[in-house]
This record gives sequence, structure tokens and C-alpha cells, in this order.
Amino acid sequence: MGFVITAASRRHKLRHASHLFQQLVEQPEAREEGVWVFEGSDTANDGDVAKIALVQHDLYDELKGRHCVIGEGGTQLCVCAEPETCAPGHKLVCGSDGILYASHCSLHRTACKLGQAIYVDKSGKACFQNDLVDEVVETPHSTSKVMSKKKDLSQTDRYLNDEAKPYKSFSPVCSASQFTEFKHLLRIYHCDRLGMSNCNGRGSSEYRSLISNIFRYYDKDGDGLLTKAELSYAQKADHLENLAEICGLEDLLKYAPRTTAGNALDFTIFSLEFGLNEQEHYRVVYDGETRVTYTIGDGYSSVSLPCSIANASSALWLRNNVEIDFERSSGISLLADGSLYISAANLDHTGNYSCFNFPHSTQHVSHLLIVEVKPVVRSNVIGEALEGVSTALKCHTDGVPKPSVDWKVSSYKLPVDHERYFWQNENTTVNILNPKVQLDSAQYQCVAQSSAGWSHSETTVKVLDKLEYDRVKGNKPSRGLYLVFHGSGYTTYEEQNCYLTHSFYKHSSDFVTNLQASEETLQHLCPFDEDCDWGSAVSVEEKFVYASQPSLERVIVIDVLDNFLPKHVILMQHSVHSLHYLPMTDEVWLLLGNQAEFQTIMTASPASSPKSLQVQSLLPHPSVFDMVDELFVPTLNSFNITSRYAYTSHYDQHGLSRLDTLTKAYDAKMPLANWNCRPINIHHLAIGGLALIECEESSKNLLIDTLNNAIIKQFTPGYLYVSPNTRYIVTLVKPSSLTVHYLHDNATISVLYEHEVQISADQVRFMESKQSSGYDLAVTAADENAVLFMDLKTKKTDLLEGLLSGRANTTATPFTQPLVTSSGDFGDHLMLPSQGALFVVNKRYHMIACEWTNIQNSQLSLWLDV
Repeated sequence: MGFVITAASRRHKLRHASHLFQQLVEQPEAREEGVWVFEGSDTANDGDVAKIALVQHDLYDELKGRHCVIGEGGTQLCVCAEPETCAPGHKLVCGSDGILYASHCSLHRTACKLGQAIYVDKSGKACFQNDLVDEVVETPHSTSKVMSKKKDLSQTDRYLNDEAKPYKSFSPVCSASQFTEFKHLLRIYHCDRLGMSNCNGRGSSEYRSLISNIFRYYDKDGDGLLTKAELSYAQKADHLENLAEICGLEDLLKYAPRTTAGNALDFTIFSLEFGLNEQEHYRVVYDGETRVTYTIGDGYSSVSLPCSIANASSALWLRNNVEIDFERSSGISLLADGSLYISAANLDHTGNYSCFNFPHSTQHVSHLLIVEVKPVVRSNVIGEALEGVSTALKCHTDGVPKPSVDWKVSSYKLPVDHERYFWQNENTTVNILNPKVQLDSAQYQCVAQSSAGWSHSETTVKVLDKLEYDRVKGNKPSRGLYLVFHGSGYTTYEEQNCYLTHSFYKHSSDFVTNLQASEETLQHLCPFDEDCDWGSAVSVEEKFVYASQPSLERVIVIDVLDNFLPKHVILMQHSVHSLHYLPMTDEVWLLLGNQAEFQTIMTASPASSPKSLQVQSLLPHPSVFDMVDELFVPTLNSFNITSRYAYTSHYDQHGLSRLDTLTKAYDAKMPLANWNCRPINIHHLAIGGLALIECEESSKNLLIDTLNNAIIKQFTPGYLYVSPNTRYIVTLVKPSSLTVHYLHDNATISVLYEHEVQISADQVRFMESKQSSGYDLAVTAADENAVLFMDLKTKKTDLLEGLLSGRANTTATPFTQPLVTSSGDFGDHLMLPSQGALFVVNKRYHMIACEWTNIQNSQLSLWLDV
């Protein structure tokens, strides 16, 4: 009973013979009682033959992990195997001790060294999320010690030490255990590259975002597939041989559970290889049951939503419970196997997708696609600060999901020192309580981070003593101005010190260049015998302002950076009723014409270079030639995103026409006859491709899907107001009823609460919150000279009254103008025009900051962050 080894080779061949023996032990299906002859060679004794005789033993399993040697005097001994005798295994092995081993040999060898009985746990439950063990190392003070191959993250480049390398006589093939370790180190490498704090929680949104980022990083051509060429290039470019000597990126193709027809990896296969369970991507649902699953996109990658039901090729797909029109849904297509394919998932694609086995609608699959985008960060410009006077550093962030905010000073984390700093508004505001010239003059960074990534914005603070501060600030205007168009011309106002900085009156002459005929100039800004007539105004990159004069059938171009001089004029030959700026294409769109006869759309580009301006007509809709009633163009939101689609309404047409702002072509119509709605405004939302149609007289509002060009449902009636990040939606039912809604990351809208205010409300404006990173409300009164400030979270209100008291030579008339202008994300003021005056109200302290009287017929106001 036992093992007997006879060797025809010399003693130094025993190690090679024992390895061959162990290979035989690892393949029990090929084992028979008898003698096997293994022919091999080495450089010293070519042609030597090692003969191994194996006798079946009743305790065979217990003897695994040992090999037999011939001791002194020819004694035959069974001893624990050496590390190099265990050939690399293809699969990890779970031991009954709860430890993962690189091979069966490694498991039994460890049992031999420890003198313990360790069995194979085929279920793998004992080893759930445990470390990988590949070796047992002798220690001076104990018989043995189990060593994990998971190293400290700082030692990833020194991971493959000599003890962990395979036996030198083997070819350097990446084993399954080594590949598992390689993937672990690869995750650490990219986690550090992306600046992510937590990359280990499988199933978490952070982990899913990490895997998505790794895939996009290696997908150089952006086709949604990782090829061998791309992986080989990345391996060399990133010097990943320093990460692991044996395994590399190309081994992803070797160990992947499956590949595409071209031996490449798509994102689904790639994510499975990194431990994202396929059930995290989709679930098949039958018998009418709907289970929502989450798939995370990153704003750039392609997404495939499978329809894993019978007869999927004839499946019916719905988006937000409305059938998808694949011919008119941008970036969404149907594959031959019935899957839904989105070429570049962005925030507009967030939403619920359902696949039905038409006509057997009880069988369906439901997906909830959530697209994440890394934070957008903006910080206020400080420049000079006065020594000893508290200075506020402000930061505004947006993103999906909502990011957390930290601050750094000179690249180091801002110390938690409550004697020097005071944090507010969920860390988005930091107050330097007592700034010192030497200590606090530095560069500060606002860092916003979420599972989608991180971004930062910088601001520089230079603390000066009072003498130097007065000298510098005395020659330097404060940042930001109000531009107000009124009956006498236009004027700019500085909010901080209540200065009037520039004025241009209607009798000003000989300063405007005619863009159509450069040798001509205009004689006057406005006619002498009547008030200036201003229709619409837009800011172009804070460098130029385009302002229309409908009665004069022209547009004035004001050069903001050259003291607000009116530099150019564009003669249109028709009244210009509205102007819209599209930053994506650097165009100003104009709606012009005679409302009684016709109206059409023209574009002027490049808007940021007026001297090169080209004005041309937009091709009209073929069925409603030059009969545009209203033009609804999307605006830039605080995510720095603009929707792709504009809409137009047409005379005697009960519906909307969708207009692609990139191709400048009409591509779809949306009937509204059944909804009895005449649109007066459209508010585009940042998430889900959603928009809200505001109907005439606020009788009803409609929620629509701009991607699918479909009406989803009727929305809460009332006048609509949407916050800059489009998260908060307020409907006002006059005189005093407010309903506050919230837009979630999954593109659903919920009602937060309804609230009655104590004034007869006229208009609602959003402003930066005093207590959080969100927004508060300013509500103007329709029949009294007051403004109500309301905290959106707590519903606490504060009424500011008596705005017209003490004004000379004016009549107390309520606010009648439609525009109440805020001083940007970081300003503290609101401008409220009235019939005979302008008021600037401090929205933080709820008090009047400035008042300018004798301003007649103020019509428009803009805030310019210059």
C-alpha cells in the first residue's frame, strides 16, 4: 500500500519526476493501476527517461499535495509538495476552510503543510468574497502560515515577487488565479487614475461606474467593442507589465465567458468578467409581472437593452409607456434580435423601456435606464479680499447622481479648523472668517465627486491690507452688471455699490455700423419723438448682446467688452419678435415677420463674431410655409446641456412641429387637437428628454418626450416656472396656490407639496438657497408693492414690503413687467423693474439694496457676468 517511485535518471531528475507525478495526480480520470513512462528532457541530460510507478491507494485524496522522494539509504518518503510543483490551474478552487486556492494542488499542499483536513467545497459558499491564497510559507516560530496574494495598494507594481512566479521550466501562461489578481490590480489602477474613493463595493453604483469608465477608456474607436488590437495598444501605452509580469489585457479575451463574432468584448461581456452579475443588467419577466432594473450609462457609451422573450424579433418597444417611433427617435434603433440599441447614451435617454411580445402583451421585459454624468462645477471669482473681513468662497454643482463637495487649498484638503473656516449650504460655501495676508492668500479648489466621476473649479484669493485693498479695488469695478433696456435707451448698473456705469440714450448718433453696408452708420439709437421700442435681447458668451427693435425692423449688436457700445446693426426688413441664442452652434435664431400675414425663422452665425455674421432663412415646414406662430428654442441649463430639439407652432394648425437645431430640418409633428392646448411656452428638462408644454391661460400643461416626440400625460395646471438645473418645477395657480415638483435621477417627477402664499402672486423666480445647495423662491405680488421670499425646503416665508415708499415724482404702480432678473448663481441680488423705477433687492438679507428713480418704461433686463 503506498506510492513507489523508481527513477532511471539521476537524483537531480527527481524534482522533474515529482512534477510529472503531480500532473498525473491532478488528472484522476486518466489514472489506472500500473506503470506510466513520461519521456522528457533537460539541457544536461537529453533523452533521459523518468519512470514512475503508481499503485492505487485507498487514502489517495488524503495524499494529494504530497510527493515521494528517496531519502538516504534508499528510503521512500512522502513529503509535502514544493510550491513549484503545483502547475497553474484554470479555475479557482474553494476550500472547506473558506479560502480560495489557485488549484487543487495548492489546496492539498496547504492541507499537508498545516496538518489539517481541507476538502473542496464545490458550492463555493464557504469562500464568498474571501481572499485568494496561492502559497504556504514557513515561518521561524510556527510550522506554517497561510499567505494571501492581495497586497497593499501601494505595492501593486511589486506584486509578482519571486515566490509567486511559476516554476521556471514552465512557459509564462497567465493562470486563472493570476488573472483574478490582475483584474483586482487593474481595478485599483483605474480607481486611482479616476480619483475615485470607493471602488470595491460590487453592485454599488460606484463600482458600476468604474467598470464603465474602464471600458470606455480602452474603447479607443468608440464602437462599443474591445478588440485585441485595442487591448494590446493599451497594455503597452500604460506599461501594464509593471502591474503584472504574466497576465495582461489580452487575457480578457482568453478568460471571457464569451466573445462576439469578431473575438471582441462588448460592454455586457466585459462587465460580467469584472463581477457585475448579468441580472444587474436585465431580468426576463413573464405573466405580466414588471420588475424594474437599473443600467448605468456614463453619457458617452452605447447601451444595448435585450428583449429576452419568445419571438423577440417581432417585439414592441415602449419608452415611458409610449410606443417608440424608431424612424424619429434620435440615436435609438432596433437590432435584428429584437434588442434596443442606443448609440451614445446621454441624459436624454434616461427613462423606462419595456419590450412586449406583440400581440401577446403579457410577456414583457422592463428596463430602467439611468444615465450618470460627472459633476459640473462653477465657483465664484474672489480676486482681492480685505484682511480681517470674512470672505465667502461659493461653489455651484450639478450632476447625476448629486455630487458631494469638498474644498482644497493649494492642492491640500482644507483643514477642519472652525476658528478659521465656516462651512454652509452642504459644503458648497466656505467662509474664511478672519483672512490673513500671508496665511490665506492661495488658490482654492471646489471638488465635486460622485459615482460618475469628479470635477473641480478653482478660485484665487489674494488677501490685502486695507490701504492696498482700497487702492486696488478703487480702480477695479465689481464683477457683474445689470443691462436694462428702457424708453430712453439702455443703461448698465453695478449692483454692489449701486453705480450707474454706462448710459446710451436715443439721441446718440453716428456710432453703429450697418453690417449689410459697412460704409453706412445710423443717425440715432431711437426716434426723438417716441420711446425706444425693445422686443427681445440675448447674451452671446458674455461678449455681445443682440437686442431687437421691432418697430424699426432691426437688431442692434452691443459690444460688452468695449464699454457696451452699440457696434453693429442688422437690418431685417420685418419686425423681429424674438431672439434665441444656441451655444451648440453659435447661432442667434430670429422669429420675424408680420403676425397678420406671415412669420418666418432666420439664423445669424457666427454670433460670437459679428463682423463675419451671415444671416440666412431657415427652410420652412413644407406644409405650413412661412406661417410660424411661435418659436420655442431650448435654453442652456446649469448642467451645461442644451436640448437638441426646438418646436414651432403654426397658424391654424393644432399641434407642434419638431425642429432639429443641428440639421435645421423639421422631422416630426405632434398633434395637440385632442388636448385643446395652444402652447405659449415649452420648458425643456435636463433629464429624460422631457419637456413641459405650457398651455394658454394655464388651463392645462402637458409632459412630453422630445426624443420619441410623444405626449406622455397631462401635467399639473398653472403657470410654469423651472429652476436652472430643471430639478424643481413650480406651478402657480393664481392668486396664491403653489405646487412644487421634483425631477429625480430616473426621470420621474413627483409632487413635493402644495402651498398657499399670503400674497396675490404674479411671478416666481428661483434664487440660490441660503440654507442648502438648492434653490429658494422669490414671488412678486400682483396688487401690492412687495416680494415674498420662500425657503423651498422648509416653506418658511419672509415678506418685503414698501418698495415704492419715498420715491419722488413717481406714482405708486405695481410691478407690471414680465422680467425679474437674478444676479447669477453667486450674486446676492434681484432686479425688479416697475413703471417708474428700478429696484435691486438683496435676496440674502431680504432688503432693498439700490433704487433708481425716473426710469421710464423699463422693458428688458439682463444679468451679465463680466
